[in-house]
Amino acid sequence: MKSLKQNLRGDIIGGITVAIVALPLAIAFGMQSMPGDPNAAIAGLYGAIFCGLFATIFGATPGLINGPTAAMIVVLAGAYTGAGYNGFIMAMLIAGAMQILLGILKLGKLVQFIPKPVVVGFTNGIAISIFTGQFGDFATAPILAIIVICVMFIPIIAKWIYHFKKENSVVNGIKKFFQVVPASLIGLIIAVTVSVLWLKGAEVITDRATITTGFPMFKMPVFNGLNWSVVISSAISLCLLASIESLLSAVVVDEMLDQKSNPNRELIGQGIGNFIAPLFGGLIGTGAIVRSAVNVNNGGRTKLSGIIHALIILLIVVCFAGIMKYIPMAALAGILMVTAFNMMEFDSFAKIGKVPYCDSLVMIVTMIVTVVEDLIVGVACGTILALLLILVKKLSSKKKVLFFGNIGKTVEQLSKEEGDVVSLNLGDVGIIDESAVESLIALKTAMEKKGKKLVLTNADETVIKVFSKMKCADGFLCNSPEATAK
Repeated sequence: MKSLKQNLRGDIIGGITVAIVALPLAIAFGMQSMPGDPNAAIAGLYGAIFCGLFATIFGATPGLINGPTAAMIVVLAGAYTGAGYNGFIMAMLIAGAMQILLGILKLGKLVQFIPKPVVVGFTNGIAISIFTGQFGDFATAPILAIIVICVMFIPIIAKWIYHFKKENSVVNGIKKFFQVVPASLIGLIIAVTVSVLWLKGAEVITDRATITTGFPMFKMPVFNGLNWSVVISSAISLCLLASIESLLSAVVVDEMLDQKSNPNRELIGQGIGNFIAPLFGGLIGTGAIVRSAVNVNNGGRTKLSGIIHALIILLIVVCFAGIMKYIPMAALAGILMVTAFNMMEFDSFAKIGKVPYCDSLVMIVTMIVTVVEDLIVGVACGTILALLLILVKKLSSKKKVLFFGNIGKTVEQLSKEEGDVVSLNLGDVGIIDESAVESLIALKTAMEKKGKKLVLTNADETVIKVFSKMKCADGFLCNSPEATAK
């Protein structure tokens, strides 16, 4: 990993770029998280500033960008509606404190006990909820929303074309351009221009929210007159979701940068950021996968990039907040619709029939319950269902089960093995689920980057069938330990 001094230029470019990406997203997330509140837009920006700054400083994952995320919208909006503004602030403070406690108690590794299909299911469920929730704002000025959507789809389409036809210079140029200039910002600028020049009656942010210019001020939380049952239940939901998303985001960034961060310290850092943000009227947040990818792809490698990202947003709020009064609500709806589209794990539907049917069932149930009920109930139902299905399989087999609940320890042991070739004997394993296979694939990829090889030996027909359906058996499974030397 590069030091701060060695990567100064990359961190500056990454921090500035991701700040531009985060700006319209923070406004949109704020408006959706606090429906009808005049402080909603600025709360999203303050969340990007304070969570983005302090979670980065005290966290454990260089390159990770923190702030309000789309996944939090549904839970935050529910907390705001159910607990009122003061209860909402208190719920976020308690959620932050809970995250700190989880980190101190070293419970960060518990995220490994959430099955992969459950993670995919609740991600899809949240994406559907966010997308459908934009229909009202979309209708205020459909042409503006469509403009933003079309512009934001340009790099997506270019990426698809590039995947199939790499020699196309025009597509390559478009792809590289949008790696530097965020499509959401370009779409927003075009929509604002059209709104100011031709659609002057379009509803804008300031029709619903107040945008204040100046440095965020400390706000003493109110402790009296709160519905504590709603506050506590909301705080637990916020804590669980923020912790899960942050730890998953940290894992993704660790893989991108070939590093290993401490999940317990990450939780403490996220908790500190999420405790401070509400004290200044900001939303709590999480590690953000998409923004972190933008940061890394533009050169960000250390915590400096995350700090610069937060300070750039602060500078805009302090000096240029007035320009936000021209942003149409329909344009934000367009941004969130494409964000929800990008969140959807479309591969999960294509994998139905290619992964164990039990895993597909868990994903679908989690997704449906998340949309119909809420995320916490969806995660609980999905995890319980996954455990029950594993138990049923276990009762019908005399061999061991390699699944989401025990794969973490296995992967950790394998990663510490010496030698150029590491083998895992699956002779006594009769059942394996998608989470375990995905974890082993990720380990194999990580080891190959270090010039090492991972092979799985003596797998029985049931296990081989799972790997074959997921199209990852070749070069991975061997019939005997001796085959690893070949």
